[in-house]
Amino acid sequence: MTTFLIRRLLQSVLLLFIVSVVIFTIVHAAPGGPAVLINPEIDPRTAQEFAEQLGLNDPVPVQYGRWLGNVARFDLGLSLQHSVPTTTLIRERFPASLLLAGSAMALATVVALVLGIVSALKRYSVWDYSATLVAFLGLSVPGFWLGIMLIIVFSVKLGWLPSSGMASDQGGGFVDRVKHLVMPAFVLSTFAVAQLARYTRSSMIEVLRNDYIRTARAKGLSERIVILQHALRNALIPVITVLAVTTPRLIGGAVITETVFAWPGMGRLAANAAFTRDYPLVMAITMCVAVLVITSNLLADLCYGMLDPRITFK
Repeated sequence: MTTFLIRRLLQSVLLLFIVSVVIFTIVHAAPGGPAVLINPEIDPRTAQEFAEQLGLNDPVPVQYGRWLGNVARFDLGLSLQHSVPTTTLIRERFPASLLLAGSAMALATVVALVLGIVSALKRYSVWDYSATLVAFLGLSVPGFWLGIMLIIVFSVKLGWLPSSGMASDQGGGFVDRVKHLVMPAFVLSTFAVAQLARYTRSSMIEVLRNDYIRTARAKGLSERIVILQHALRNALIPVITVLAVTTPRLIGGAVITETVFAWPGMGRLAANAAFTRDYPLVMAITMCVAVLVITSNLLADLCYGMLDPRITFK
């Protein structure tokens, strides 16, 4: 186990380096600059002086070396637009994104497991076709359109749920937070539900064909124990892989959902940083999401060993 963890950590450092090089190059290759986008009426000479002061006129390798040196000192830079440390902005927005992504992922996991198990047990029935239809709708319906439709129905027409924000102006309590969370969490979970449901169905069908499932049934075990304790445990291995990739993507990539519902999370922060060419903030958010992806994949690998005793770490 120790050797496995050390090897994975070394691989993670190399992967983060490669990601940082690629993202840094792409961000600085984009046309325009932070001064012009932050203030469109700025004088060209002033914009040039602004870029010179920030070192943005230096060659990209020089800028990257300077950024990497700061990262080695645990300094992710100062936001060009907000004039505060990027870590401060991320720390302020991360809890909101974590709440939204966590709620969406919990909802998606519960719904997808139910749909996948029912589809596998009742193949080619009306339940299977209904679950397949739900999955296809989740994959094909655009998130921004679904969000707008929910706002029109439940906020404008019925007045049941608030249309934007994380809480009311008065602060609100637990119920108020839940009301603000319902629609964005539902929209964000739709794609994950579709993915997880299809993987769960396919994995369950394959597991149910194995000899040990027939043996468990032949011993007289109840169908509930056979499905939940014997079949589902082994069927979850590929599902955990999807969860490991999806969860960090929801935290840092919910740009559309957070924009539609004005949710104060990292998605909106990343979109605004990209629009204003806030290079340090874009890099900081990207690296945070990369760390989340690597960490979640490592945790998924460890979960494999817990679910399947045949898996060992060397």
